[in-house]
Amino acid sequence: MFPKLLKALQGIGPGIFAIGYTIGTGSVTSMIVAGSQFGMQLLWVLFLSCLFSWVLIEAYGRYYLVTGETALYSFKKHLKLGKLIGILIILGISIGQWNSLIGILGISSNAIFETISLFLPSIKGQEYWWILGIAILII
Repeated sequence: MFPKLLKALQGIGPGIFAIGYTIGTGSVTSMIVAGSQFGMQLLWVLFLSCLFSWVLIEAYGRYYLVTGETALYSFKKHLKLGKLIGILIILGISIGQWNSLIGILGISSNAIFETISLFLPSIKGQEYWWILGIAILII
């Protein structure tokens, strides 16, 4: 029984664990809001998201192991409009990462502001210029 389970886990590979890396604070917050508004009705969306992430991570990982080429390099090398596709993928990933980082920056700035306002009661809780200043300072 144990060798079969181990073999099944090896077949899945690290892709199932890499799914966890894509679920960040924004995803958790979105899931909480969706869960509070819709209950378990949207659980299928989470399942499909994890399934598709796992399939893509596994496919690209195995492709690289077999060919030694990354997905972007393969697009450029083997597809007619591969260079354009590669540029669009890089732009999409960059914009997505910037959005994630902006969310984390906002959360961090707000947490720092709340901590400072605990020790300096003269700072009012609704002055968001302080939070903007902290965000700029972090950047």
